[in-house]
Amino acid sequence: TLLYSVIQGEWTPGGGHRYLEETVQELLEIGEAKFARPFVYGVPSVLDDESDWQEFLEYSLDSKGGVYPMSYATLSEFREIRAWVAQRMAALREWLENTPDGWGLYRKWDLLPLVKDEISDLGSQLERGLLMHLASRKALTLIQPKGFLLKDEVYPHGRILIAAARASGVRTFSLQHGSIYPTHWCYLMDPEAEGLARPPLPDVFGVYGSAIADLLADRNGFPREILKVVGARRFQELDRMRPSQEFVDLKAEGKPLVLVAGQLHQDMPKVYSWLFTLAEQNPNLNFVFKPHPRDKEGVDSIQSRCTRLGNARMFVGPIGDILPAVDLVVSCHSTVLLEAVWLGIGGISLLVSGEPAADWQERAGLLKIARSQEELMAAFEALSKGELFSHEARETSKTYLEEYLGYSKVGDPGTLKGILQPAAP
Repeated sequence: TLLYSVIQGEWTPGGGHRYLEETVQELLEIGEAKFARPFVYGVPSVLDDESDWQEFLEYSLDSKGGVYPMSYATLSEFREIRAWVAQRMAALREWLENTPDGWGLYRKWDLLPLVKDEISDLGSQLERGLLMHLASRKALTLIQPKGFLLKDEVYPHGRILIAAARASGVRTFSLQHGSIYPTHWCYLMDPEAEGLARPPLPDVFGVYGSAIADLLADRNGFPREILKVVGARRFQELDRMRPSQEFVDLKAEGKPLVLVAGQLHQDMPKVYSWLFTLAEQNPNLNFVFKPHPRDKEGVDSIQSRCTRLGNARMFVGPIGDILPAVDLVVSCHSTVLLEAVWLGIGGISLLVSGEPAADWQERAGLLKIARSQEELMAAFEALSKGELFSHEARETSKTYLEEYLGYSKVGDPGTLKGILQPAAP
């Protein structure tokens, strides 16, 4: 049996895993596993809609035959964890109250009040993390799957699941699910760190292309022996996408179509403002604003501004319904930019926080970087003249597709063969 992680929001409308479906099906087809079951991690927070969680669990467990590890923990174990956390949090608060004057000073700023505010939710987070580790370890120990496929390997949930799997003797592997860039702090490892300072990593980390493997091993401290170039396998689905009738009709108007792909990024309000200004100034273009699926706060504002323009609309449906129809994608670091280049569609990456551009952004060919509203407006002026991307840029993108997205690996079914087997000693 192959287990694969899933959390609320990762099932697509058609019922597949947003990031792992292609790989799960491929592993079953080549005989690496006979069965696959979702491993439904996480617990709802007070901010979650209970009905949404109920629907998610019913589908994951009833329709997909999933495993819900939280059911493996007992009430007494939860109480023990809660008591332990309460003791430690009380000691931490007491220590903070008795810190000497100036302890929290950084240059001229006193950061101690910020620290006290930040730990207000630490206890509940610690409870959930410890409970997830304990419950997942018990579930994995009993089930003993052939392998455990993860979407998130360096984020908190992924690290907890990897640690639980390692304690259970279960082999883990994960696949790169989006772009990796220099300021992606969670992909920076200290190769000499020990203990809690050295986060658990999967037994195999499948990356898109050789350039990503080199970045992680040579600059980011990842052990090269766990890295395997497998190609951007989930991008296979992009080649099968067809636009919905809504966007077929929109394209029939004869105007270039611009997709603005939102992110959970502190600069998105500024980015949206710039793009709405451009939409007002360019009635010869059609704009579609697609907020991030978890951006609940920005939806109303985006919808309101779109209704005031004749050439802008908001779209919250599947990316496959629109991406094949667009002429340009604008975003910050969104994976949609990667997907666009895969399809031969140009993109503009807005880096307005002073962060450095990722290697893939500089070498993608069909991608321009804009760091200000002026640079963004200049790019749109070039777009209107048909001068945004040259023939050389399109040729460069072909090299990029191989080095950064492992284009030739994606179509090779043998790439994943043996990935669930331990490496030879």
